[in-house]
Formats: sequence, structure tokens, C-alpha cells
Amino acid sequence: DRTKIYDGIPLTANGIEVVDGPLFENVVFEATFTGGQTDVGTSQSGIESIVVKDGEHVITDCFSFVFLEGLLEVTPRPVTIETGSDRKPYDGLPLYELDHDVIWGSLIEGHDSFVENHTELIDIGVVDNVLEIRIKDDQGRDMTDNYEITMGHGTLEITPIYIDISTPSDSKPYDGTPLEGNEWMLTYGDLLPGHELIVTVTGSITDIGESFNTFDYMIVDGNHNDVSGYYAVFENAGILSITSGKIILTILTGSDSKAYDGLPLSNETWDLTGGYVMINHTFELSVVGEITEPGSIANECVVVITDEFGNDVTDLYYQVDAWFGTLTVIGEEDNGDNSATDFLISRGGTAGSGSGGGDGSGSAGGRSSGALFKVYSDISDMLYLRDRSYGDYDKLGFGVPALYESPFGVNPLSFPGLSVNNALTTTTIQIQAISRGLSYYVPYYATNGF
Repeated sequence: DRTKIYDGIPLTANGIEVVDGPLFENVVFEATFTGGQTDVGTSQSGIESIVVKDGEHVITDCFSFVFLEGLLEVTPRPVTIETGSDRKPYDGLPLYELDHDVIWGSLIEGHDSFVENHTELIDIGVVDNVLEIRIKDDQGRDMTDNYEITMGHGTLEITPIYIDISTPSDSKPYDGTPLEGNEWMLTYGDLLPGHELIVTVTGSITDIGESFNTFDYMIVDGNHNDVSGYYAVFENAGILSITSGKIILTILTGSDSKAYDGLPLSNETWDLTGGYVMINHTFELSVVGEITEPGSIANECVVVITDEFGNDVTDLYYQVDAWFGTLTVIGEEDNGDNSATDFLISRGGTAGSGSGGGDGSGSAGGRSSGALFKVYSDISDMLYLRDRSYGDYDKLGFGVPALYESPFGVNPLSFPGLSVNNALTTTTIQIQAISRGLSYYVPYYATNGF
């Protein structure tokens, strides 16, 4: 009997064995055989003829023979084949890989491997790359059965399409209203042709703090089918923040004056010239300045701002900058010095209540009952009025006022004026007293810079 692993070469008998009968020294048996085995399998091998020699003498006739057939066996050739791997993002097309390699053992010369059937993957996922392998010779004959094939499998993988959707960050001081945004951007990756990205920004914050500028999304195809599952979306949400920065409110209160009459002097006019009040807040202002006796005081006010629940939020969300006007009561013996109290005079006069005449005149303070003088001028720039424009009072009139040294070394009372753009211009002004007996109170004027 003979056996071997398939190698493409025929397997035949190559010897005989005497299994019964006497053996003689120097006797040689020479035989020819029948049968052979090339492919995997078994077959019988017989003795076609036999010659017996003793040295140079043929002594075959001295023997009688009984021949027993032998067994020829060819076993499969073992090989290990491993299939290739591949991966790609989802694109709606099938993924397959036909590459494979013999990683253990070998094919005999003239043989090659071919893929008969293969695995395909279309949707997102991972599968073994199973191939049906056939082995053929150079004549195209199938030799697969002569091999014992062990398969190792690679993988096929389809991944989602990676995209990034981003919303911006934003910030504002607290004002009681929501901070929202509707902007978004595809900041990484692309959609497949025919796909549409629908984004709804939902981020919102009203109270002080921070939150993500969140959003909802859906990706649809041309038939409006939801194909979001084919995408891996990184949600890069911005930050919405409401800070506790206070709103600056600028408030001007009105000014007024009168001769002493024993009655209180007040002026409840005011104006909000800067800032704003939140829509869910209530603003209350009370002008509390009041004076009866001769002198001057600031026309103070009190501001209270409450939220929709009645809570006082004035100091929490607001910074109130109040510019108080002046209330002045002039006594019969007043010499116009007014040096006892210094106070701020609003550059706007009585806020929101000024009036002008068709002749170009304007009444400072806006209330005819309290107006002391008129100013006529051929310029329309802002004019600043000073109340210490008089000299000493000697019962007969006022002396020459003290000189105020300007940057140009001249007496402002005789200076023609300086325009707000700092270019020297010649102007004509006239100051006319309205109330009799108060001409000493008429101030001079100067433009911006004095």
C-alpha cells in the first residue's frame, strides 16, 4: 500500500512484499505494476508481471505466485486562505472585496484560486467577508476537491457618514427677555446627493446663567423619507449666557426758580435720556425736590423698579445715574452770589420741556412762569450758561465781574464765542431779562470749552 498528500503527480506502487512462502538468499524479485492514483482518492495497484533471479540466473519457473493487490491513496492538500477586508462610509452602493491570500500551505504549480461567489454589504454594519473559492489548473479544470481548504474571513464594514452641526454662542446682559438663536451651520462632512438637512434651533435662556444652544435635526431623501440613521452627527452646540451686567439708566430732573413768596417750589419734570427698562419690569420715579426759603437745592428724585411679582429689582439689574436739576428761591436781599451751594445744571435745561419762539428765542427751563431771560444768537450750537456772571452789588447796580482767564487770555464776557468744533467764529448774542428787578441774575454764556 502507498499514500501521499495530493501534489498532482500520479501515485503508483514501487515495490513488492513477500507475505507468505520461503525466502532465499540472493534471490531478487523484479515486477511491473498496474494502476496509479493522481487526484484525491484510493485505487488498487496490481502486479502485471514478475521475474525472479538468482544472480544472473532467471529462476521464475521455480515459483508459483498468488498476487495480492495493494492500495494507493492520495489525501487532500491542506491550505488556509484568508479573505480581504474593506470599509467605507455609507453611500447607498454595495461593498464587496474579492481579494484573498493563501496564508498557510500552497497550491501546486499551475493551479490558481478563483472567487465563485462573494458577500455584499449595503447598509451600515459589519459582516464577515465570506468568499466561495474554487481552485483550477491551467487547463481550466476544477481541482478544488484535491484541496482541504480552511477559510479565514476578513470583514466588510459600512460606517455612518460623519457630519458636524454647529450653533453659535451668544451672550447679553439680563433684560427679562429670552436669548435665542436660529442660526446653524454644517461645519464638517457632506450629505449624499438628494439628501436634505433640516435643523430647528431650540436653544433659549431667559434668566442669568448658561445653557447649550440646542437644536433638533432630521435628514431626509428626495421622497422625504427619514435617512438620519445613515449619518453620525456630532452636535456642536454653542453656549447661550445671560450675564448680570446692569443696565445704566440716565435720568435728568428739571430745574426751576422764583422770587420768594412763602410757597414751596418744585418741578416734577424729568427725562430718561439713556438706557431702557425691561419689558417685564415696572418703572416708577418720584421727583422729591422742594424748597420754600431763599436758596438753592438739587431737584432730587427717587427711582424704584419692580419685576412682574412686585419685587424691587432696582439695584439687581440697574445702575441709576441721576443728573439733578436745581430749584432756586431768590430772596429780596439776594445779591446773586449763590455761593453757599454748588450744584449740577443739566446742559439740557428742564428735560423734555424746552420751548422756542419763531423769532429764534428760547426760554431756558421751558416754563414761562419760571423763565428769567431770553438768549438771542445767530448760532445753533449748544450753549452753556453760568450763574456767576455779575460783580459786586452796591444797591445801584453791579460792578464789573471778575475776569475768568480763558485759554486765550481774554475775558469771557467780551469774548465773541467758541463753537463746539473749536473753530473761532464771531457770533452775535443778546441776553434780555424777562422778570423785572432780576436783571442782575442774567448770566453770560460761553460755548463748549468754558
